[in-house]
Amino acid sequence: MKHWKKKNNEIDEDGRYRTVQIKFYVTPEEKEVIQKRMALLRLHNMSTYLRKISMDGYLIATDYSCFNKLFQDVDVASRAINQIAKRVNSTENIYADDINEVKKKQEQIWDDIRKMAKIIFECT
Repeated sequence: MKHWKKKNNEIDEDGRYRTVQIKFYVTPEEKEVIQKRMALLRLHNMSTYLRKISMDGYLIATDYSCFNKLFQDVDVASRAINQIAKRVNSTENIYADDINEVKKKQEQIWDDIRKMAKIIFECT
């Protein structure tokens, strides 16, 4: 098991960076609330969650799923450009259909960016 050492802090003989244990009791309902909040943040380790929330006072859940469509469109456009570049290199010809395909993919990407910008600006 790999142990990470923070600046100017030592790992103890048990391989722990944090050596002081803190215990406290909660009701079953409180534990359920804690677990639901952890699930919202996609955290699985209660110790990490409790330490972070007690030290920082808050946690921010980030959801980047709105970028998935953009990433897919950029990937498709990149592959199309690579295929066109290979064809141009082998035939030394460039075709109008190839240029139109790249323009179409580029417009899809810009549409995705505009949609995301609209969502972001509505939230601020």
